[in-house]
Amino acid sequence: MRATEVHDNPWLSTRWSVDGIVVRKQTDDIQARTLLKQTTDYRLYLHTGLSISLYVDQAESYYHNLMMRTPRVFVVCRDAEGQDPAPFLVTASADEANAYVETDEWAEAIDPPPEFIAWIERFVLTHYVPEKKVKRVRKNWKVAQ
Repeated sequence: MRATEVHDNPWLSTRWSVDGIVVRKQTDDIQARTLLKQTTDYRLYLHTGLSISLYVDQAESYYHNLMMRTPRVFVVCRDAEGQDPAPFLVTASADEANAYVETDEWAEAIDPPPEFIAWIERFVLTHYVPEKKVKRVRKNWKVAQ
């Protein structure tokens, strides 16, 4: 995450953003934050211990994400009072990310690494079954009279 110092806004001193994600095959469950770089304008942090999971009930959302011109991965962050914001969830589901945004968390859409896209594609091809569209049959009200 990047913390950029804001000098021209009386209500905001630091603007937080997610620069990207780093893929590792295995992750420990211990979440930690490490300062990678500090300049006069910004601080760059690496947050570790997050993982991404795919769920069958979210397969339709993953499918729609893949059909976008640029598929995205969403990093959901919590802004605890008196603390710096921290990411707590990485998801490929726009629906899941939006659900958190509606509860006052914030999410950033970022470009996923190519291996993420391939992994999500395999999951969708295996688990996503589109619902069949059923045309409603209208009742003939004239016959009922």
